[in-house]
Parts: sequence; structure tokens; C-alpha cells
Amino acid sequence: MSQQQQQQAPLYNHDLNYRQHYISVCKVFELLNNGCTPMSCHPISERQIDILKNLPKYELRMAYKFMYNNEQLFKKFFPLFCFYFGIQGDRNKLLTMADNLNRYPDHLVFLFDLHAGLMKTGLNKMNACRYILTRSCKNLTDELFMQFLAIFEGNLSTEM
Repeated sequence: MSQQQQQQAPLYNHDLNYRQHYISVCKVFELLNNGCTPMSCHPISERQIDILKNLPKYELRMAYKFMYNNEQLFKKFFPLFCFYFGIQGDRNKLLTMADNLNRYPDHLVFLFDLHAGLMKTGLNKMNACRYILTRSCKNLTDELFMQFLAIFEGNLSTEM
């Protein structure tokens, strides 16, 4: 490369770029947080979905990673990301999110948000349940599957 080409080539500064994205992601969560309680963002607002829709894909991935690596943000925003990826039809991302729940086993209640997100992608209740369980339970039996399906359908009985 000639000296002139080297001078014209933009320099990539990892630290600067990372800092800019970090600041951008912090602003995203600041915007998303508006209207949330300290513990939850339910109900999910259309404004929050619009914020996520308008993010560049890279910043959306960064926001999810940032949320995933912070348990407080995870507790607060995981349902929002489930809803968002569900309406976007991103079944693969939702299945990755099912794997991500293993990091915070105290928050398995979010399986219901994942189930609802998968149903938004066009899966019926049974298949959405099966997708989640095959990702999170390695020894899935038919009996266990039927018990979980009953829970997702709201048919709880004292026999389970």
C-alpha cells in the first residue's frame, strides 16, 4: 500500500469504537427504561418496540449482549427482547435465548416469555414448548414434555 493510500485509509480504533457503542447501548437502556418499574418493564410498550426496531442490527446485538451480562438488566428486559424477537419472527434468536437462561437459573419464569415469543413466530403451543424443552432439557421424556405443556397451557393439576 502506498503512503498516500495509508493516509486515506480510515484507522480502526477498537477502544474508541467499543466506547462509542457502549455509550450508545447505555442510551438505549435509558430510553427503554422510561416507564418501567425498578424490577420490570411489564407491560411492554409500543414505544419500547419502536426503539428496538430503529436500532442498527449491530447495536441491537450489543444491547442484547450487554443485557445478558448484567443480571439486573436481564431480569428487567429479557421479556422485552423475547417479545421483540417474537414479532420479528427471529426463532433462532429466541432459541439462543433459551440457552442463555441457563446462566441465570433463578429466572426460569422467563420460559413463559420465550414460549410466547416462539408462538409469535408462528409455532403452536405444543411445538413452542417442545422447542424450548429440547434446548433446555437433555433427557426429555414424553411424560415430562406433557407436564410442561400442561403448565404452558395453564392446566395445572395437583398430580404434577
